[in-house]
Amino acid sequence: MKMRRSITGIAAAGVLAVVSACTSSGSKQAAAPSPPDPQEADLAAEVEQHRAAYYRNLLTLHDFYAANGLETKRRWAAFELEGLGKVRTYAYAGTVASAPDDGPDSGQ
Repeated sequence: MKMRRSITGIAAAGVLAVVSACTSSGSKQAAAPSPPDPQEADLAAEVEQHRAAYYRNLLTLHDFYAANGLETKRRWAAFELEGLGKVRTYAYAGTVASAPDDGPDSGQ
């Protein structure tokens, strides 16, 4: 039960991280809005929905493993849930492409 509360706390933090990440550009620089592109907005919204669904499904899988005594797989899922809170995500729609200093396009 104690582990369940711990994972629930991690899960809540992960959801907040995903929601927060989905609403910020992830950039240290202010990005000017670009002209709206309906296709880009639709695709970006779909990515955000899939991020949230992935998190919910992984949490459900974790709970299944915990309920059925599959400790090794439960630990794998717990580790992955913790990692989701550390992944940098971007809000793609409506922003000018500019990578943060340590982002994938920074060359570092």
